[in-house]
Amino acid sequence: FYYSVYVLNEGSFVEYQDIIANYFDLPFIEPQGQNKTLVADVSIEFQFYTQVFEYDTLLIEFYIYDRKLHKSNIELTDTIFFEHLDI
Repeated sequence: FYYSVYVLNEGSFVEYQDIIANYFDLPFIEPQGQNKTLVADVSIEFQFYTQVFEYDTLLIEFYIYDRKLHKSNIELTDTIFFEHLDI
């Protein structure tokens, strides 16, 4: 699972560069039966600490590589809005 974060900066989405690693390994799943097609729902949780993250609007672009290293379609999340709370 590979991803890029885009932040809204001065009216345009630009790639956020301060990410240490932009990928996650997905668990290996062994297909069962004669049909070797795999279908899976994957859930990944991102945490942004709004007290130190200077942007309030972002989206995430993501894709995966399968076992034969075929790249999937590139998908985008909906736009994500953060509400900054005064503490």
